[in-house]
Amino acid sequence: MAEVKYRMVLEGLAGIKLPKSIKLSEFLKLYLEKHCKVENCPSTVVSKRGIINNILRRIPDKNITRITREDIKTNQRQRRREVAPATVNREIALIRNAFNLAIEWGYIESNPTARFPLLREPEGRVRYLTVDEIARLFGECPEWLRPIVITAIHTGMRRGEILELRWEDVDLEKCQITIPQEKTKTRKSRVVPVNGVLYNTLRSLGPKKGYVFTKKNGDRYREIKESFNAAVKRAGIEDFRFHDLRHTFASHLAMAGIPLETIGKLLGHKSPVMTWRYSHLSPDYMKDTVEVLHKINTELISSETQTS
Repeated sequence: MAEVKYRMVLEGLAGIKLPKSIKLSEFLKLYLEKHCKVENCPSTVVSKRGIINNILRRIPDKNITRITREDIKTNQRQRRREVAPATVNREIALIRNAFNLAIEWGYIESNPTARFPLLREPEGRVRYLTVDEIARLFGECPEWLRPIVITAIHTGMRRGEILELRWEDVDLEKCQITIPQEKTKTRKSRVVPVNGVLYNTLRSLGPKKGYVFTKKNGDRYREIKESFNAAVKRAGIEDFRFHDLRHTFASHLAMAGIPLETIGKLLGHKSPVMTWRYSHLSPDYMKDTVEVLHKINTELISSETQTS
């Protein structure tokens, strides 16, 4: 009540406009509804909701104008004892983004996470299957799961993109799959080529309407983790997740000499930094880079010889 009277005095009598009053939990709910559900795909929204729940367990639920840098630091220290640095950094990134919007929406005047130091992260994990492991995995997959795994390995599509794939987005005549922007993590549509193996796989499925990967009753598959992990175990493959099929797609392209820029476009990466992790797999990547200098020096020497 005292704070309300204080605001009335400053805004009414002194003519000072104060930021709108809202508690952290209320604002983060607004952030999720007004921003995340508009800008992000459903799976990302679910992920961000989980991050928000973790944040609210550790940062005091007070007016966001009273959230301090020390509140953020305390949360960072506590979380560092529980989870990996990358997880902590994602939480800080969400808070920073939310508070930047809070400034834009008139709730606060400054962001307590501005120039906030992030934790050092280890290099990104790249686990991919060898040709032999791919064959073993195919051999252990149930009949219904095999087309899903084939699609992942031959397109690099994310699990959510695959399970939500509809026949209307598959063009077998043009040999391509269009992933609508509302179903991608980056909210940008992209076209994925269909090679011969995937073409034959998709052509064998039916009926050609609704979702591509469905159960016998027509319902689409929503959760395949348990079945996939069981197939991986039977195949004798260790330390491997479904998302690593995406790494398998990119890694084999890199090893075949496909440019990283092309791989990044196929994967739908927003930044080339995300694709850089595959650079060490390209057999001629570094060699081709230094060969440019060799070519330049050769041309210079040839030019000087002709001049003299």
